[in-house]
Amino acid sequence: MQCSLFALPPELHLLILTHLPFPSRTHLSLTCTYFHTLIPRMTHTELLAAESTEFAVARDLYACRYCLRLRHSSEFGDRMLHKRRGRRGKAAGRRFCVECGLCPRGGGEARYGPGAMVVRGGVVYVVCRVCGRFGEVGEGDGHGSEVCRACFGGSEMDASRWKVAALRG
Repeated sequence: MQCSLFALPPELHLLILTHLPFPSRTHLSLTCTYFHTLIPRMTHTELLAAESTEFAVARDLYACRYCLRLRHSSEFGDRMLHKRRGRRGKAAGRRFCVECGLCPRGGGEARYGPGAMVVRGGVVYVVCRVCGRFGEVGEGDGHGSEVCRACFGGSEMDASRWKVAALRG
């Protein structure tokens, strides 16, 4: 007689799952719809513990407090990965990815509003005061620090757009 893992009742599956370490638990949830549905999503506390595992350190993964995912370091602003918000830092639980920072929370404003600058991988990005998009900061001085590269292009930027940008600011 051959015994299949699927022949076991869900209660036993859940009991077995409690003994699986990260990332085995996550890998199992990716094998089929049944396990994906059965295995609960990791909590923020579990994600913070998981980011200190050899698997996460080798892949440069960090936990985001809002989307509750382990994401690559390139998905975070540089300030979110160092000092108090770094791995095992006192404020690591307050870290959030750029994508979550750009999304409005609970019908309110986004964490990164117009004119906000975020450094990612040493490159400066801005939430453009003209078009509202997130992109690399424009070159030069003056308003360049609050305008994306696409909007900063000399001939494209006319006085009326600067006035709109100033009103938004």
